[in-house]
Amino acid sequence: MKKKLIEIVNAYGAAEALSREKCAYGLALALVRLKKAIREEAAFYLEQERALARKYGQTDDKGHLVMTRPGAFAFRDPGERENYDRERRELGETETEVDISPVKAQPPAEIAPAALEALEGFILFEE
Repeated sequence: MKKKLIEIVNAYGAAEALSREKCAYGLALALVRLKKAIREEAAFYLEQERALARKYGQTDDKGHLVMTRPGAFAFRDPGERENYDRERRELGETETEVDISPVKAQPPAEIAPAALEALEGFILFEE
C-alpha cells in the first residue's frame, strides 16, 4: 500500500507508545507486525529530518545543533525557517510503498485520539 512518510512516522510513534502497555494478544501482534513493516521507512524519515536540521541549524563549537528547547533547534539564519519548513513538509508528503496490509484487531481499552488517527489504515479496530 502507498503511504506518505509522515503517516508512517506517526503510525510508528503511535504503535511504539501503545506497545509499552499490556494489551490483548491480537492487538500486540498487530502492533509488532506494523512496527517491523514500517521501521525502515520511519528511520529514513528521521534521518532525512536530521539532515535538514544540520543543513539549516546553528551548531556549537563541537558541531552539535544548538537546541532552543526539546525538539527545536536554533537556525543559522532565521530567514531560512520557511525553506526548512517547506523541505520538511515535502519530505513528509513523499509517498512510498509499504509491504503491509491493514490488520484487524480489538481496540485497546483506552487510546488517545491522535494515536487512533495515526493507526487508521494500518490497523482496523473492530467495534
